[in-house]
Amino acid sequence: MIAITNFAQQLIRNQFPTVQGLRHTLLLQNDIENKNKRIALNQDGVQIIFDRDDYWIVASNMCGYSKDVVSIYDSVYYDINCKTKEIVIRVFGKNGSIKMAHFQKQDSSQDCGLFVIAVVTAIVNNIDVSTCLLSNCLPNGIFVLVF
Repeated sequence: MIAITNFAQQLIRNQFPTVQGLRHTLLLQNDIENKNKRIALNQDGVQIIFDRDDYWIVASNMCGYSKDVVSIYDSVYYDINCKTKEIVIRVFGKNGSIKMAHFQKQDSSQDCGLFVIAVVTAIVNNIDVSTCLLSNCLPNGIFVLVF
């Protein structure tokens, strides 16, 4: 799923070249572990983050709140753990408010990659993620993002 997630980020970055973030997740993870390296975005942006060692989340400060608020889109958990908070502060370079965004949770344990790609797609298109629905109503497990 890492290759698919990074490929999707690259496609989105190519379509929206002015959006900050969308860094390769493995490179970002290496930079996060190197405490001396500065990785903060220079402006508002969106980033997919590999979290809690087993799934994906999205962090963004492009979501209609004050630019000092970073919203976390987590399709599994309802809270932010300490490690996630540290990662978000390193990526966004702010000690401002971090809040959990309210949006659809996944039904299975293997959909987080699809959820983060859908969330990033909605954010860069200025669509309120809380009004979206990710549905697997099509045959063969194909997912659809409904705005």
